[in-house]
Amino acid sequence: MLVKTRRYQAPATVATRANPVRGAIMNIPETLAAQTIAPEHYWAMMEAVSSGMFYWCVREDRVQWSPKLHQTLGYTAQEAAGVSDTLALMHPDDLEPYKQILEAAMAEVRDYTTSVRLQNAKGAYQHFDVSAHWMPAQDDGQPDLIGFLRDVTALTESRAQAQRSQRIFHALCENMPAAVYIKGADRKHIYGNEMAATFAGCSRDAFIGNSASDLFDADTAAALERVDHRLLKNGGSISRHDSFVTESGETRTVFDTSFLIDGLSEGEKLIASVAFDTTKQYEAEQALARSQRLEALGQLVGGIAHDFNNTLAVLKGNLELLQIIDDKSQCQLFCKEMDDAIERGRRLTMQLLAYGRKAVLNPQIHSMSDILAESDRMLRRVLPETILIEMVAGGGLWNTMIDRSQVENAILNLAINARDSMPDGGKLTLETRNIRLDDDYIDDRNEPVEPGRYVMLAVTDTGTGMSKDVMDRVFEPFFTTKDVDEGSGMGLAMVHGLMSQIGGSAQIYSEPGVGTTVKLYFRASEETADRDTAVLAKPIVRGTAHVLLAEDEKSVREMLTRQLEALGYRVTVAANGDQAYEFLLQDASIELLVTDVVMPGTLQGPMLARQAREHRPDLPVLFMSGYPREAAIHGNGLKERDINLMKPVSMQNLAVAIAELLNNHETST
Repeated sequence: MLVKTRRYQAPATVATRANPVRGAIMNIPETLAAQTIAPEHYWAMMEAVSSGMFYWCVREDRVQWSPKLHQTLGYTAQEAAGVSDTLALMHPDDLEPYKQILEAAMAEVRDYTTSVRLQNAKGAYQHFDVSAHWMPAQDDGQPDLIGFLRDVTALTESRAQAQRSQRIFHALCENMPAAVYIKGADRKHIYGNEMAATFAGCSRDAFIGNSASDLFDADTAAALERVDHRLLKNGGSISRHDSFVTESGETRTVFDTSFLIDGLSEGEKLIASVAFDTTKQYEAEQALARSQRLEALGQLVGGIAHDFNNTLAVLKGNLELLQIIDDKSQCQLFCKEMDDAIERGRRLTMQLLAYGRKAVLNPQIHSMSDILAESDRMLRRVLPETILIEMVAGGGLWNTMIDRSQVENAILNLAINARDSMPDGGKLTLETRNIRLDDDYIDDRNEPVEPGRYVMLAVTDTGTGMSKDVMDRVFEPFFTTKDVDEGSGMGLAMVHGLMSQIGGSAQIYSEPGVGTTVKLYFRASEETADRDTAVLAKPIVRGTAHVLLAEDEKSVREMLTRQLEALGYRVTVAANGDQAYEFLLQDASIELLVTDVVMPGTLQGPMLARQAREHRPDLPVLFMSGYPREAAIHGNGLKERDINLMKPVSMQNLAVAIAELLNNHETST
C-alpha cells in the first residue's frame, strides 16, 4: 500500500536532465523541483498517464510500488519490500545488465532509462520502458530514486513479429529460384533480390532506385511499364510470358506475375513481381513445337498430294481421251473438266499461300457494310432454306484496307463450315461493329495484334460446336472432322493465315451442343472507300500492239506466246531479261513489256523494267510471277500504273490487264 512521506525539500541548485524516453511522463524533474506538489498527489497524477511507478528509499532499502503497477502486473497490493525482491521478478537475461546500469547510476547519482522484462502474476514476462530519476537529497544527504514504467509489451511483441516477418520475407525472397522485386508508384525499384539484379544485368545497388527504362531495352521496358499502368489503374494481378536480352547478349524467357499491394498507409501503392526463368522450359517447348510442326507439315504434304493427284488424274485422263476421240462436243466437255481441275488446283494453291501468310493481295479501301450486304446475297444462294440467315450491321462502321475477294472467300468458308455443323438447320448470324482493342484486351487474350481501331466481323452458328481438343487444332491445314470427301480442311487455316497476313486477328469460341463464333478483326482506315476495279468482271479485249515477252520457262513462254497471238498481238519472245533488254534497244516499235519477275541472268524483271525506262520512260510493264512475294513487289523499277499478276494467269485476266495498261499509256500521252 502507499506509504505517506513528508514533502521533499530540494536545493535550488538541483539540476534537471532531459530524458530520452518518449512520452510526457518521462519529463518530470522540473515538476518535482518546483516543491509545490505533495508526493501522494504527484503519484496519483502520474499514475493516470503511466503503467505504474516505484519509489526506492535507498537509505532504508525500501521499494514501494504504486497500485497501478500492482494492477499492471496482476499482483495484489503489498507492503514495501527491498530492492532485491523487485529484482527477483526481472527476466534473467535482463538482470545483470540492469544491475550494472543501476550501480553506475548510484555511483554518479544520475538518472537513467532502460527497458526490462518483469514477471507478472501469471508467470509471463511483460516488457517495460523504465525512466528513473534521483530525488532531491534529504537531511542526511542520501537521495531517493523514483521510477516510471510504461508497459510496451504489445508494442515490443508487434516489433518482434514485424522483425520475424521481415526475416521470413528476406529468407523467402533470397532463396526463391525467381527474381523478386518491388516498385513504388513512381515505377522505381525499392527492393530486388539477387536474381532480379542478375536478370537486369547489374549490381543490386544499381537495381534499387532505378526503373525498368534505366535497366532494360526499350521494348522490354515499354512492356513492363504497360503492366505497371494496368495494375495501378485496375489493381489485381497480371501473369505473362516475356523474353528479353541480357547485358551479355543472352536471351532469357521468363514467366512473370505482377500484382498490386494496396491499402498501405496514406494511400501508398506498391507493385510486386515474381519472375521465374523459364528459358530451358521454353527451349523444350520450342523443340516440341518444331516436332509438331513437322508432323503438321507431313499432314500438309499428304493433303496436297491427295488433292493434286486428283487434279493430275483428271488432266491426264482427259488429255488421253482427247487424243483418241474426234467428237467435238465430247472434246469440249473434256476441256471443261480439265479447266475445272486446274481451277481447283489454283484455289488450293491460293489457300496454301493464305495459310502461309504469303497470299498475293490486292488491298483496297472498302466498307464492311457493303461486303456484308453482298455476302447476304451470296450466302442465300449457297445455304439451304433450313438455315436462317441474320445480318446485324453496326452503325457508322469504319472503312478497312482489305482484299475484298479474299474476305468474301473467308466468309464463304466460315459459312460452309457453319452449314455442315447444322445438318438439321439452324441460325447463322453475321454481325459487324467497331471495336477498339487496347493493351488490356490484347494482353488478356495474348493476341498478336497491335492496339487500335478495328472493324469486327463475327460469324455465329447454332450448330454442334467443338470440343477443346478440336479447338486446339482447328486452324491446322488439312485438319478436318468431316469425312474424306466432304472437306479439305483448309478453310479455317486459310482464314487464320489471311488475317495474320493483313495484321488482323481470327479468334474462335465454341462449346459442344451450343454453337461456334468466329470473330475476325480488320484494322480500320481513315481513307474513303475505293471503287471496285476487279478485272474479272471485265470482258476479254483484243489488240494489235507489239508485245515483248520475257519468260525463262520454255513451256510457259510458248503457252503465253500462243495466248498473246490468239488475242491479236504481235509478239517478240526473249528467254531472259538480258536478251529482252537487247531486243528493246534494237526495236523501237515495242509498245509493251510482259516479263517474269525472277529469271536467270543479270537482269531480273524489276531491273529489266528500270533499265528499259532509262531509254523508254513511258514504257508500260506487266509483271508475272509464280512466287507470291515477287508478285506483290513494289518499287525497284515498278511504277504505280504497272500491273502485277500471280501465275497461273487466265487468258481473260491477261487480256484485260494488257488492255488496261495500253489504254492508260494512250491516255497519259
